[in-house]
Amino acid sequence: MKEKLEKYQVIVFLVLVVVVMGVIKIKYGYKGGGDAEPITMPTPTATEEEKFEKDYPLWQLLPYQGKGFVAEKYIDIRTLLVKAEGVGESVAVKAIGMWLEGLGEAGADHKIQFDK
Repeated sequence: MKEKLEKYQVIVFLVLVVVVMGVIKIKYGYKGGGDAEPITMPTPTATEEEKFEKDYPLWQLLPYQGKGFVAEKYIDIRTLLVKAEGVGESVAVKAIGMWLEGLGEAGADHKIQFDK
């Protein structure tokens, strides 16, 4: 008998753990009832997606890089954050302005803010 216990000691231990867990579940387990509703994650509606596309139309095209500058991301509605290194702000504004004009309506009404 002692040999069998030694041979199957892991299985005996696991059986004891299952029994203890069963007793705890029966004594303290979920009793059911209550007014709790299941938690659901909100999904964006089509109107929210359309508003996002309207406010940030170039988000998929960013970052836009030119010689000595990069338009990294949106920091506000239709406002691009630009980092310029080695070129003047006027050169970066001109290059980004030409890029925005080439995009048509999606590039219209954008503001440029430089990272200081």
